[in-house]
Order: sequence, then structure tokens, then C-alpha cells
Amino acid sequence: MGVLKKFSRKLRRSTSGNAAILFALGMPALMGGAGLAVDTAQWYLWQRELQFAADQAALAGAWARGNGDTGTIYITRANQEFSDNLSIIANNGATHAASLADWGAGTQNSVIVRAEVVADLPFASFVMGRSTTIRVNAQATFERTDEYTACLMALHPTAGSAMWFNGGPTVDAACGVASLSTSDTSIRTNGSSRAQNINTVASAGGIDDGMGAFANASTIENFDGLNDPYSGLTPPDNPTPRTLSCGSSGLNYTGDGFDNGDQPLSIPKKIYTKFPRKTCKALPGTYTDLEIGGNANLTSGIYVIDGGRLKLNGGNQLTGTGVMFVLKNGAQLDINGGADVFLSPMSALQLVALGIPADDAARMENMLIFEDPNSPGNSGSKLTGATNFTNFTNFDINGVIYMPKSELKLAGNIQATANCMMVMSSKVQVAGTADLTTLCPIGETHSVVVGNGGTRVRLVG
Repeated sequence: MGVLKKFSRKLRRSTSGNAAILFALGMPALMGGAGLAVDTAQWYLWQRELQFAADQAALAGAWARGNGDTGTIYITRANQEFSDNLSIIANNGATHAASLADWGAGTQNSVIVRAEVVADLPFASFVMGRSTTIRVNAQATFERTDEYTACLMALHPTAGSAMWFNGGPTVDAACGVASLSTSDTSIRTNGSSRAQNINTVASAGGIDDGMGAFANASTIENFDGLNDPYSGLTPPDNPTPRTLSCGSSGLNYTGDGFDNGDQPLSIPKKIYTKFPRKTCKALPGTYTDLEIGGNANLTSGIYVIDGGRLKLNGGNQLTGTGVMFVLKNGAQLDINGGADVFLSPMSALQLVALGIPADDAARMENMLIFEDPNSPGNSGSKLTGATNFTNFTNFDINGVIYMPKSELKLAGNIQATANCMMVMSSKVQVAGTADLTTLCPIGETHSVVVGNGGTRVRLVG
């Protein structure tokens, strides 16, 4: 017994086998952790590929259904995309099923794809004695979008308030409003006006309608189908140097007075009178400034404003038929209220006659003001119509105002009679009590497409 007690005490004090015991006890956990890591990596890889294939299948099915395919054609397209996007698990028996489903407030307006694959994960199979099933779902909605036209459009790609209705403006015309800016406040309204008569409002970003101007309009946010219809065009040139001098005062006359019978008075007396302002005739060409202080009639053709201003003071008259203004090197547009204005653009045939290629001429037709895309632009451009029409003033501008680098402020009463007026600039502000009531005359519509129609699909689950 003494020998056994001594051996027992010696055994308890011995530490020479601790490492082996701890290693033996920890080995299952170590091997389990390694096995679990391998299984997890394989499961994640398979699940990721299966999810991608299901996403593509749902999108393909939605495209087919949205483009008008009926019956089970959408299922065929989903099947094709599912198979084409399998690689690692292509031979592992992955299965799927596509079906129509409701989404949001719509009915049968989405395609759901449910997919699964059975994975023989080494560690899980060893421990649990069975395989693991990986399941995924994907859902894509589809909707038809109409082509968008617009008479007011902002072209800046990122600016906040790129299209801004500020104050109490009235836009009472069946025209569209659009903005290419992706800002959350791409189109913004604030002020005292209420719902305007605008058909559609489309934005590549968000719409912040503080004044409720678009209460009766069809609106779409985050629309990626908008485009600049004049992008890539180079404005025509007319390098002939020109200047224009139109004084603002009339002609003075001093002479004998006449009676009602056009005979000299028996006692002649001197009179002083002021005749109406003379009308200047302007010719096409390149102007550093085209500032019209009196009345002017513009001959048909291309008027290039190089770095200065196209300016018309209030109280004067400006008439031009078949004209185009080209703004270069930061030129500014400044037309003031109270002026009698009638301007109409050139036709495609007139542009071709000046040497413009037919394809470009067709796109430039009805372009009244064309800012060179290489110009740095101008932040002070403004178009201020007549304050009212009771003082025999008319502010009649027809055609397209295209200023991709400038900010343009619209105010006052502006109308069009022949060709629908369309304003496209980097940023557009409709300010104060602007009254844009006849951007298209009765019976006319805008034909320039700024938003492509078609099918819109997106993943929602």
C-alpha cells in the first residue's frame, strides 16, 4: 500500500504529459474550426453565384414581360439567363422557378425567381451525415415609360435646384419639365404659386415640390432615361466682323408750324417735336457685343456673340425672322422687359443653304439661341418679358434656347406664336411672377424627345 501511495503522489506531481493531453483534448475543436471555415467559404461562394444567376434571371424575365411578351416567354428568357450565369455550380444540379407576382400597388408587375442547389459540404456532411441546401430569391419589377418631351429643362449633371420655380410664377402650358441633375433636389419649387398646368415632370434625381406646383403632373424621380438631345452638336459660325450702332433717341425737328390745312400759320412760329425712333438693320456675322439701344431689324442668318452681350433694352423693338444667335466665350444673354420682341429661328433648309451638313441641320432646326458647349458659360443671363400686355408690348420668342453652360433666369410674360419655345440651360430659374402661359400655342406640341421611352426594370428583392 505504501508503494501505491508513493506512486500516486508522484503521478499527481508529474507534468511531463500535459501538452499531449491538452493537444488531444483540443484537436476536435481545431479540426472542427478548420472544417467549418472550409464549409463556410464553399457555401458563401455557391450562394453568391446562385444569387447572381437568380438576379439576372429575374431581370431578363422582367424585360421580356415589360416589352410585351406574353404567355411563358418571360420564363424562357429567365431560364436562359439563369443557366448562362452559372459556372462553379453548373454541374451541381441547381434548380430554379420563375413566376409573376404583385409588387407595390401593381398587379402581376414583377418576376420572382426562386433557386436552390444541394451542396455536399465536407465537414457538415461528416458531422450531420447529410447535405446542405442553399436557397435564394430574386424579384425584379417592370414598367413601361413614355417618351418625355419638355419645354423647360436643366442640363447640369449634379447641381441642387438645377430647375427652380421660385416666388409666384405661372407656367400654364401643356409642356414638360425635366432635369438631368442627380441631386436630391434636382427640381425644386418654393413660393406662393399652387398647382401648375404641367403634364410631366422627370428628374434624374429627386423632386422637392415645396409649392405644390406639380400636384396635377405625372412625376418620375431617379429616371436614368433622360438625355440632352443636342449633345455633340457644334454650333455654326459666321466669322465676318460686324458692329451695330442704334441710338436710343429719336430725331429732333425744328421748323415752322402748320395749321390743319397743311398751310403755314399766318404768324409762323418755331416748333420742336420728336419723331419715333429709327430702325437699324443688322447683318449676320460676329459681334463682340450686340447691344440694341434702339429699334432693330435682323436680317436672316447666323449672329455670333463672341464674349460680350446680346442685350436689348426695355422700350425698344427687335425683329428677326430666320435667325440664330451663337454665344461664345462666356457671352451673356440679357433681354429686358418692356421691349417689343419677335424672334423666330431658322429652318433646316436655311441651315443647309449655309453649308451645314443635312443631319446636323435637321437637329439644329428651330434653334434660336445656341451656346457653344466649349464656352465657360455665364451665370447672369436673363430673359425678362413684358410686365404686362396692356402697354402694346409683345414678347414673342419662338424656337429653342440652348445654353448648356449658362444659368438662365426667366421672368415676366413670355409667349410663343409659331414654333413652341423650349428653354434648355445648365440651370433654369423661373422667378417672381413669371408668366409662361403660351410656350406652345394652341394646336402645337413639343416634338424634341428628352427622355427615352421603353421598359424600365429594377431589382426590388
